[in-house]
Amino acid sequence: MDRQNEQAAASVLSHLIPQARNRRTCLRFLADSILVADKSRPDRWGVTLASEYVRLNVGKPETLTIHEGFLHLVLDLGTLPKQLMPGRTGGTLVGKHMRWEASGLYLWGNKNDIGLGVFSSVPGSITCNIVLDLCGSWLPVLRNSHHSLIERAAQTAINPETRSAHSRNVITFLAKYLNREMPQPSYSGSVMHGESEPNPLREEVPQPDQYFEGNVKQIEVSVYERNPRSTSEVLGALRS
Repeated sequence: MDRQNEQAAASVLSHLIPQARNRRTCLRFLADSILVADKSRPDRWGVTLASEYVRLNVGKPETLTIHEGFLHLVLDLGTLPKQLMPGRTGGTLVGKHMRWEASGLYLWGNKNDIGLGVFSSVPGSITCNIVLDLCGSWLPVLRNSHHSLIERAAQTAINPETRSAHSRNVITFLAKYLNREMPQPSYSGSVMHGESEPNPLREEVPQPDQYFEGNVKQIEVSVYERNPRSTSEVLGALRS
């Protein structure tokens, strides 16, 4: 699949979120998350397009992933709504994570200490999966916690693979689908809808290795005329 193909982005997102109302709800939320990431650190986020998901990475961790049938969100424990906080009994150990249920939503945290974070680079990071039909109800509730997580994740070093995997045409598609201006990360070059991004400071631009040429040297080359008879005989042999 061509990650840089706008039609591929449209096709994948239509497959992952087939219902038009759910698609618009989820893509608006994704677009808002991108804006928060770009405002925090325009050089530390990227969107990856794959046949089975679309993912927003900010700093080291993933922060939002659209899968077929559900949305995977990373949240900030410190700003999580009170009704979603784990109870006194904690939760249930499931694999490498602690899971608890609150108001009909399942959330996951670090199995040893929820405060440590699912992602060690962002303490207090927790995750949840939301089925698409419930996104309209849950996303407004989780918005602040999710945006807080993005702002904190943006302060971590960017995952080296995020830049190479960034799919510019997911951003192009979002801009057209939602009819709004969308930024590209600063390392990618431009803003959709024709606006140009400010040029980064010189110290923020990776400087390539510089090589300097030495002194000019004069080299003499001897050139010999070909023997016309020899050339004729060779050409004749090739044609026969």
